Amino acid sequence: MIPAGGSGKLVAKVRTRASQEGKISKTIRVTTDDPGARTIVLKLQADVEAPVKVYPRRRAYLGVVEGERAEVRLVLRRKDGKPLQVKKLKVRDPSLLTARWEEVGTPGQVAGYPVDRGDVVLVITSAERIRGTSRATVVEVTTDVPEEPVVEIPVSVRVRPRIQVSPPQAHLILPSRGGAGTVRMVRIASTTGTPFRILGIENSLPRDVEVEFDPDREATQHTITLRVTGTAAAKELALSLRGKLVVRTDEPKAPEVEIRMIVERRLPSGARPGRTIEPVRHTPVQAPPGGVRLRAAPGTPVPVGTPVPAPTAVPRKENG
Repeated sequence: MIPAGGSGKLVAKVRTRASQEGKISKTIRVTTDDPGARTIVLKLQADVEAPVKVYPRRRAYLGVVEGERAEVRLVLRRKDGKPLQVKKLKVRDPSLLTARWEEVGTPGQVAGYPVDRGDVVLVITSAERIRGTSRATVVEVTTDVPEEPVVEIPVSVRVRPRIQVSPPQAHLILPSRGGAGTVRMVRIASTTGTPFRILGIENSLPRDVEVEFDPDREATQHTITLRVTGTAAAKELALSLRGKLVVRTDEPKAPEVEIRMIVERRLPSGARPGRTIEPVRHTPVQAPPGGVRLRAAPGTPVPVGTPVPAPTAVPRKENG
C-alpha cells in the first residue's frame, strides 16, 4: 500500500541468455486502484554482454551447392580478456557439417576481424553430400568459462541443386476435341557455370507427352521442349495425370535431374487445376412423422401441390 503523496519501490528481475547479446527492451504493466492511473507502463532497456563473445555474430550461415563444400569461420573471445580454452565440440547433426577449433598464437585477422593470443577460431565446414533445400543444426562449444560453460551456435545451411530446373514443375493442358495441346519449355542450368551434356531422358508418360532436346549440345544451359499428344490421356484421364522426367547428364556430381509433370484437362471457368470436381448430390427430403402441416389465413391461396390443411370446426354461437 502506497499512501497518498508517498512513493514506493518496484524491483524487476530480467532473465537473459547469451544468445540475446546486445540491446534488449522489456515492458512491465502495473495495475493500480487509482482512478486516474489504472495502468502504468514501464519500459526497461538493457545491454546484454555474453561471457563469451562471438564474431561476427552468434550464428552461422552456409550457402552450398550440391557436391561442393562451404566453410565459415567464427572468432570466440572471453569477455574478461583471459585466454579461452575449448574442451569439447559437438554437432547435433553430424551428417550436415563438421566443426573444429584453432587456437590463435599470433595476432592477425580472421574473416575481417582482428584476433589476438587467447582467442579461438571456430571452423565450420559443410558435408560433401547434402541434399534438400535448407537445413539447420547447432554447434555446442564446451569452454572453461564458469558463467557460460557451453556456447550454442545455430547454423543454417542452404543447399542449391547443382543443376537448377526452371520451372520445377511443367504444367501441361490436354487438347480438347482434337485441338492442339500445350507446349512447355523447361530450362536446366548449371549453378557452377560448368558446361554439360544431356545423355538421355526417361519419360514416365511416353504415350501422352513428347520430349525434344539436343543430345549433341554441350552448354551451361539446355532447353527441353514438352508437347502434349493426348493419345492415351484423352481416353484415360479423369482430371489430371502426373508423371516425371529423369534427365541423365554427364555431370559426375549430378548424373540425374528430375522434372515433375502434370497434365490436366481444360477446366470449366472458375475451377482450379489439381482439384477434383465433385458431382452435385441431391439429398432426398423426408417428411416428418404425421406429415407436413401448413397454416394459412382465410382467403389466402395455397400453392398447387402443397398439402392443404384439414378444415377446423368453428363452434356456433346459439342465441339464448
